[in-house]
Amino acid sequence: ALCALGESPTYRSDVRRMLEGPLGTCPELLFVTLAAALATHPWAASAAPPPTPGPMTVARELLHGTLIPTYLGQAHPASAGVLCRVWDVNREVLMRGMEALYAKAPNTVSRALDACQEVKGLVHVLQEGSYPFVLDLAALAARREYLNLEKWLTDTIMGGGRGGTFLPACVQFLSERLTTNGNAGAGGRISLSGNIVATFLRELGHHAASLPPEAAAELERVHATAAASGLLGGAALAPGGQGGPGDLDPGAAPAPSSEAFAADVEEEANSYFQKIYMSHQSIDEVVAMLHSFKNSPRAREQEIFACMIHNLFDEYRFFPKYPDK
Repeated sequence: ALCALGESPTYRSDVRRMLEGPLGTCPELLFVTLAAALATHPWAASAAPPPTPGPMTVARELLHGTLIPTYLGQAHPASAGVLCRVWDVNREVLMRGMEALYAKAPNTVSRALDACQEVKGLVHVLQEGSYPFVLDLAALAARREYLNLEKWLTDTIMGGGRGGTFLPACVQFLSERLTTNGNAGAGGRISLSGNIVATFLRELGHHAASLPPEAAAELERVHATAAASGLLGGAALAPGGQGGPGDLDPGAAPAPSSEAFAADVEEEANSYFQKIYMSHQSIDEVVAMLHSFKNSPRAREQEIFACMIHNLFDEYRFFPKYPDK
């Protein structure tokens, strides 16, 4: 009722000032309360302005301008608890908040994944979220081993492909990431590994006949770009294949990875390996630390964990050649 009253030109600024009070003293309670109020207004969860002024504009401005960036856009000490409560009362507002943050800064997909894990909502967001956010989210979830990407792609396609939009959206996603330098960290994006790209191409290739002609042609171009860049590796093509997107071998050895991590993340990850080598930290201590980082609500610790595991998999083939120490 207060938010509706605030849409009157006479009372709008007064209502805004009244809500500024709890915004400063009990923002978590205000976040949950506004999310619950918006649950009865389907359009209100969107970060975009409504077609015409509506009864929840003040609430939406506070949510998307302040509260969601505070608790969802960054690691906040109270994030886990408040996001779980908001998820319980209004999933839509939280999901649209993730998408709005991603549209402004694609690297916030990492924080969105953390939030999905905190509220146990990854499956729902992947089913209901918009493109390309859900595809980037799925790729990162697969990299962190939260999601079986191949199964998710297959299930989504076989389940109707979101009314036929899913396959073309996947092709466009790969095209933008591989042909516009978007996979090199441009715009703060988290890069796609060779394994992730190969999984997308393999599943798309299985269903290429269902693509519109333009999307099918674009898929061929994407495959050629991925192959030329070395993302797929020679082992990713089936024996006797012609190099088309349908010729990726599901049983082939994984392609060389092209993961890219921020320089400071790489530096900190390498420092832990140095501590092991210099006997400044025991292996058991590092394993315990990795377990803590994996389950940490902090996005940076999640990235350090992913970087260290990635480096270990890159190096394991050389372990027999390492000195005894």
